[in-house]
Order: sequence, then structure tokens, then C-alpha cells
Amino acid sequence: MFVKQKQSGFALLLFMVVVIGYIIAGYSAGLTTSVQQVNEQKRLKNTKVLLEAKEALLSYALNYAVTGEINKMGKLPCPDHQIANSEGTQDSPCGGMGINAVGYFPYKTIGKGKIEDASGECLWYVVSGDYKNEAESKLLNWDSVGYLNLVDENGTLQHENNEDNFPVAFIISPGISIDQDRLPDGSLADCGGGNHTMASYLEGGSNIDYSTDLPASADTLWTFLTASAAASSSNVNYNDQVIAVYRDELWDRVAQIGQLNTDNNSPVDTLAETVTQQLANCLQVYGNHINNTDRTLPFAAPIDLTDYRSSSNYDDTASLLAGRFPQNINNSEAPGDGALNDIISNDTEFVFDGSSTGYCGTTGLAANEMFWKNW
Repeated sequence: MFVKQKQSGFALLLFMVVVIGYIIAGYSAGLTTSVQQVNEQKRLKNTKVLLEAKEALLSYALNYAVTGEINKMGKLPCPDHQIANSEGTQDSPCGGMGINAVGYFPYKTIGKGKIEDASGECLWYVVSGDYKNEAESKLLNWDSVGYLNLVDENGTLQHENNEDNFPVAFIISPGISIDQDRLPDGSLADCGGGNHTMASYLEGGSNIDYSTDLPASADTLWTFLTASAAASSSNVNYNDQVIAVYRDELWDRVAQIGQLNTDNNSPVDTLAETVTQQLANCLQVYGNHINNTDRTLPFAAPIDLTDYRSSSNYDDTASLLAGRFPQNINNSEAPGDGALNDIISNDTEFVFDGSSTGYCGTTGLAANEMFWKNW
């Protein structure tokens, strides 16, 4: 009888161990599920925050062409580097011409209050070199490509692999720290306490090292990582969320401008026709000039240019009958006595670009002049 009682006690103990094991397993599973749910809620909030920030950035680009520097379309602000107590505002110029720039999102510059992600961190921001407003590109239009790529933690490209689809800007939610040093530098800045070391906030991954893979060179591709939903949910190695601004998105917004300046009330999508007509009229005047006895027109500039952004490359080429509209026609000679300065002086550009004397005017409208310089 004594033995039976002992065996019953052992069975009861074993039963209790099994039950407790099930309870612990269930609790652990529930805890894991709860953590994943919290991370997913954070991801959804970050998505909303990033979309709102992107909309504000696109609105800035739209307004800048109207109220900023006269008719400079497609420009985006520089990042905020927290220089001279200017938190929330862009710090420009941000690097040399054509060089990408990265820093905090300049929320004040685009007319917003402080923007934080679900972890209470300020957003980060990357802008492609040709699209930043300083140092500005010599030419910017809807054919200008971005020099940014976006991949996930597996290295999978998040957009089409051709330059027409490369992003022109990124807005980034850094999320909570993943074994990163985010100690403030002692300043009273709200964003990072003055710490704007990118490695303290963004995870590059096994194939991306932000300390070496973002060279300060013009026209150089930078690659950034955005965590997939699965990676963000586990929250182990990657939690950066990135939203991209694509070229077509930006220029579709700019095309909504109804009035670029008080001297021009033509929408953007009609400027090409307007300026083209003005240049055609100029060619007609040139061909009918009293000294142009053979009624010939200037030679064209080459189609294939080493750098299409530099107006000095748009010189006419002798005997070239088809190509780009020339900025300068020093190789073209008016028939008759063969003297170019019978029609225009040698130091006069064929097309007025706002910085020199020009034979072909654009009716003096700033919008038209800027359109010519950029298209």
C-alpha cells in the first residue's frame, strides 16, 4: 500500500511538470506573438508617418518652383546636419555639385513640425545629387536620373533595375536601436541629442557598409537598405523602413503648377511648346536676315554630349545638319561675305540663357529662360 501511494505521488508530480511545461510554452508563444504584434503596429505607424513626410516633401518641390528661386523646378531641400543650432532646417550647400547627401529630415524647411517614427526617433533623409538645391546641378528636368538604389535585407532590389526608375530621394524611419550607440553629444537638440552619426541609426547589412559605400563623388550610385515586414517583425538585425521618391512622382507633381511666376501663367506642360515656338521664330528671323543672302540656318550641336548639363557643350559643329539646338554658333557662318558678326557678334550666344547677351530671346520671361536652361 505504501508503494502504491509513492507511485501515485510520482505520477502526480510528473503530471504537474507536464502541465507547467505547457503553461510556460503557451506563455512564451503568447509573448512572442505579442512582441510581433507590437512590432507590426509600429511598422504600420511608420508607414503612415513616412507617407505623410513624402507628401510634404513633394508639396515642397511644388511650392519651391513658385515661391523659391525663380522657376527652378524639381528641386529638393538639403538634409539637416544640425549645424549652428538649425535643427529641423536644411543645411545647404550639402556637398559639391552632383554629390548625394544624407542627414536628418528637414521638417521645418518643408513647413512641418517635428516628425517622429513609432519609436520616437527623428526621420532621416537622402537626396540625389542633381536634385538637391545646393550645390545645384547645371541642368535639371524630368529626364534627370537619380543616383540611389533601394534593397531589402536579402539584397533584393525594390524597384526596376534601370536608371529611369532609380529613386531621387529617400525618407527613413530608423526604428529602435539594434546594438547601436545613440548617446547624445551633449547638445540640447531634439533629434539624437545632436548625434547625427548615421551608423548609430541605420543598419547597412552584410553587403552594405554606410561608412565606406557612400563615396562623396558626383554621379555615384548609393544603395540603402529597407527592412522587409518579416525582418521588422522579428526586429533582430534590421528595422529601418525606407520610402522612396521616384522621378516620375516628383515631376508629375511639378507638372501641376499652373503659374510659375507672375510674368508667366502657362502651365509647365505647355512651356516646351512655347519655348520651341520662340526658337523656331528666331531661326526664321536669322534665316531672313538681310545679310544672310543664301538664307541658311546655323549648324546643329551634337546629340551625344560628354555632359549634357553644361551649356558650353552645346556649340554648333561645322557641317552637322541634325542634332541639338545650339547654344553657341561660332562655327556657323552667315552666307554672303562669310562674317558671323554680320548677324550676331562673336561674343553673343545664339540663345539668351539669362547670364549673357543672346540673339534668340525668350520674350524676357524668367520661366521661359529657365525652361531653356534646363531642357
